Amino acid sequence: MADVLLVTNALLGRAAARSPAIGGLTVVVPVLATTNGAGLISASARWVPWAPWARQLLMIAADGPGRATLTVVEARHADIRVHENLAGARWGAVSVFDAPGQSVGTLDEPAQRVVEMAYAMGALARSVQLSSALGRVRDLAVHHARQRYQFGRPLAAFQAVQQNLAVLAGNVAAAQAAVRQAVPDVSDPLCLICEPRLAVAKARTSLAADEAARLAHQIHGAIGTTREHELHRHTLALLSWRDEFGSEFYWSQRLADAACGVTDFWEWLCGAMRPAMAEGHSHA
Repeated sequence: MADVLLVTNALLGRAAARSPAIGGLTVVVPVLATTNGAGLISASARWVPWAPWARQLLMIAADGPGRATLTVVEARHADIRVHENLAGARWGAVSVFDAPGQSVGTLDEPAQRVVEMAYAMGALARSVQLSSALGRVRDLAVHHARQRYQFGRPLAAFQAVQQNLAVLAGNVAAAQAAVRQAVPDVSDPLCLICEPRLAVAKARTSLAADEAARLAHQIHGAIGTTREHELHRHTLALLSWRDEFGSEFYWSQRLADAACGVTDFWEWLCGAMRPAMAEGHSHA
């Protein structure tokens, strides 16, 4: 589960905290939990990945000076309304009110900033997953177009199918290139908060997901929706991950806000692209 690896474990690692022995831990994002005078914790989140599976919930709260503290709450103290995304992955709407919690670590960062970091890590995880699924959907469409014959010719020989394959491949290439630019900063999760390459990666992969699913199913026809065929498993995942940890609209708005807040747009743009250009020269 990418969210557990790249979000929950990233938070625990940043705080030098160990995961509780019970296991089954997932993080509640993107909300900041509150504590009362007795140390009891409350939080409400509309979407928490794998919440029905979790035995413990990891929450981000603020201590007296406003630093982030990681607190674990037993899932039995939470009200979890179970849902599934289009791909069948289980998530839940979580509400916790005045529940006892166990502090497992503190980060020397403002609590709200750590919440944003966790959300950014989740967006990076989904971008990588989307990139991989997009590649598989493209490969399936190309294989089907070459192997399936209509009117004595393979589908790939028809101009309309060639056009759809070209648009599909272009979307996948752009999305995967955006992800490759964003991935190197995973070593420092806090840097992802204001990183324009992350916003581009999530926006581009989410945008490509809808187009890729549409084109791939047009090329496959009805066979792509059958139980026996694998295409629909990937396209349903694409349409689910598209909105999780922020849709293309959310991250496009974040990118626009960042661009509008700079005094020298071209200097900002070149600075955002410099790592990618340097990587390109290293492979030349």
